Amino acid sequence: MSAEDNSSPSIHGLFQRLDGVLDSLCLVLEEEQRWAIERPEKPDQGLLHRKVELLQQVEGLDQERQHLLQVASLENTPAGMQALLEETGDAVATEQWARLLERLRHCQMLNETNGSVIRQQINRGQHLLAALRGDPNNERPDYQADGGRSLAGGRELGRA
Repeated sequence: MSAEDNSSPSIHGLFQRLDGVLDSLCLVLEEEQRWAIERPEKPDQGLLHRKVELLQQVEGLDQERQHLLQVASLENTPAGMQALLEETGDAVATEQWARLLERLRHCQMLNETNGSVIRQQINRGQHLLAALRGDPNNERPDYQADGGRSLAGGRELGRA
């Protein structure tokens, strides 16, 4: 049995499953981005849980891909993957792989953008808290832990 007969159906099935997971992951990342922009004060825990599940599925499918490479005695490198695709002689699988790589890059870009939006919101929140405390460097708060107002230099003003 040739590599084409043995690997091609496995590769097609793997690529189809990965395609479905990436569809879902892109949707979740797009929703995460909308949520982070529109409702940053309250993260959607269900959305975060779904994202983690999908990332775990991507990792599991990548382990299957690595197993196919190992069975074919190829290295887990881009060159090894290219060699596996060439061994199968399956142009459809090669095209599928190229599309999957592009979709993975798109998901990565969405995830990095979401991380950037969330970091900006965290920084903004920290700056606002620092302003409430009275110092952008957090050295001297305007308000104390009990809600009382701090006074400059720690001296109490006379009462009228």
